[in-house]
Amino acid sequence: MKKKFRDGKFFTTEKISPQKEKTPEGYLLCKSVPISRIGTFEYSGVEAGLSNVSSVMLSRKEDELFNSKT
Repeated sequence: MKKKFRDGKFFTTEKISPQKEKTPEGYLLCKSVPISRIGTFEYSGVEAGLSNVSSVMLSRKEDELFNSKT
């Protein structure tokens, strides 16, 4: 029987490295990885921290994404 890990809102079954885990569905969960892209994206209200709306469009611009502070 595999040990189950709890990572935030995700359950994982296998710890591959300190930053990577496998979910029961076979997905790879990578933590602390700066991955993004430029554009406008739809998020659920919960993902955006807005519990009073079902979805929201958020824009990510090049100057924000590649800013050294980001």
